[in-house]
Amino acid sequence: MSEGGHHSPPSHLWVLCYEGDACREDMAARTRGKLSIMRIIDSAIGGVFLAVSDIEAASRWYCDLLQRPFTEDILFGHLYVLSMRTGPAPVLDSKDYNGPHMNKAAFHFDTKDLAGAHAHALVIGAGDVSPIRDHAFFTFKDPDGNLLMVADVPAAAPFRGDEDF
Repeated sequence: MSEGGHHSPPSHLWVLCYEGDACREDMAARTRGKLSIMRIIDSAIGGVFLAVSDIEAASRWYCDLLQRPFTEDILFGHLYVLSMRTGPAPVLDSKDYNGPHMNKAAFHFDTKDLAGAHAHALVIGAGDVSPIRDHAFFTFKDPDGNLLMVADVPAAAPFRGDEDF
């Protein structure tokens, strides 16, 4: 306890609930031991932002890259979320565009057919397509100059979330 009889905040914070009936129900369930406490910030990446100059053109290009139909689901006039089969979603963002992410790929797209993916990147006109390196990955640029990567590497083991810190 700190001065005045108040508890000091914990070294890591937990969310129990916010307000209202749902909060009371959550607290009641917690006291019965039926609700696990949730961390305020989850150990998961929800999205990875990519700066683009033209949201519609970039959205169409990425849909071509991923061999999927283009939908006109542009959010707030400047965001396009490319939902993925697994993992975080790339979020294309044209708001306040001031240039590409160029020096290092921020993430990679998975493939089990590296040679086929490499050929596909060339066919759709991706820029600066590198040779396949280390039999595991290659890089290329989108039309805005963002450096991207496609890789065939094992996935990291997931964080279970039940470990204590």
